[in-house]
Amino acid sequence: RPGALFVVGDPKQSIYRFRRADIAIYHQVKARFAAWGGVLELVANFRSRPPIADFVNDVFRARLPPEATERQAAFAPLVALRPDGPEQGVCGYEVETGGGRSQAAVAAADAEAVAAWIEERVRAGTRRPGDFLVLAWRKEHLARYARALEARNIPVQVTGAGVGVEEELEELLLLLEALADPDDPTRTVAVLGGLFFGLDHDALLAHREAGGSFRFLDAPGPDGPHGPVADALATLRRWWARARMEPAEVALGAIVEEIGLLPYAAAGPLGETRAGALLYALDAVRRAGLQGDTSLHAALEALRGALEAEEAETPLEPGRGDVVRVMNLHKAKGLEAPVVVLACPTGRGEHEPELHVSRPAAGAPQGWIEVVEPGDRGRTVLARPLDWAARAEAEAAFRRAEEDRLLYVAATRARDELVVARCPATVDTSPWAAF
Repeated sequence: RPGALFVVGDPKQSIYRFRRADIAIYHQVKARFAAWGGVLELVANFRSRPPIADFVNDVFRARLPPEATERQAAFAPLVALRPDGPEQGVCGYEVETGGGRSQAAVAAADAEAVAAWIEERVRAGTRRPGDFLVLAWRKEHLARYARALEARNIPVQVTGAGVGVEEELEELLLLLEALADPDDPTRTVAVLGGLFFGLDHDALLAHREAGGSFRFLDAPGPDGPHGPVADALATLRRWWARARMEPAEVALGAIVEEIGLLPYAAAGPLGETRAGALLYALDAVRRAGLQGDTSLHAALEALRGALEAEEAETPLEPGRGDVVRVMNLHKAKGLEAPVVVLACPTGRGEHEPELHVSRPAAGAPQGWIEVVEPGDRGRTVLARPLDWAARAEAEAAFRRAEEDRLLYVAATRARDELVVARCPATVDTSPWAAF
């Protein structure tokens, strides 16, 4: 039926080529629609105030081509339809590092500055925490910003930082590995000295010198060593027996409850995110059990898979509104906020392409890869196509074009205020240099 099918897309926000969301596919779909339907250009912007739209148009008129290319979207001006407001516009601020030039120094100084500024606005009553969206090009330093806000009692939610995969989850994985392989004393000793038991080396040494074993299935004799290490080994033996008698997800849930791991995670730094990640991981183990495999090994695989998944960073209270959101730029697509801070003006880091994919309009996609072995002194190339230099340059051109689109996403998230960080020490390498 004519008019029954429509597709909405913005090629300027195509930022997931590495996940097959390639701008080339957008162009192919658009060409098909143009052949037997119609293509309309939508330029009205109902989000941003006019000063922000003017800024975006000024920057990207020079960075995007007037006509679409294989790798890049065409420039299309934003027409702001939201009226002017009292607090609006684009501004910048300088990050003072006290002479430090490293990425960590820049991020630490910037995190404190951003958190203090947000706190000042919130305490003055001019803004609420939920008005702020703090974006960084990369995810490595996001936790610094979240912790700086939390230290000021500003509610915060961090996404894309790997914050949820912290101490308690790593220790839980280690415990499962020890229970799954009771004949490995190395893992057992690691668990005994870890978060759940906290035994020091002196206690472990005294246990060994008293003739004790670190294989927790070895039954202690009447004259065997006693003390905290023996008690901990007895606890491990009890947990192992429970895991053999009950489905792994049931036993694991009981162990987590006995340890008090959930309140421990919730009470720590960024506790909401960490507790949410723990619940997500436990749910992944339950899902594995529902699929029929209730063994410890299945629980281990489910837990490892959950910790590698981006969804592991799920807050304890999803959908909580009035919080400062902190995330890396890829996570920000489709989001908006009254105030957006483009933070962390550290170097972006350049990596040579190791994969090139071509997706022609007709026929199957084709891929070329360079096989490398990383090392302390750089990369060692093991294999590559004969024409790899041309393939790598083609992929690098796609990457450069996508970086411009990432900048476009960054600049178009704000409604009232777009705030851009600048650090004199990194002015040439900052991802926000174009702004």
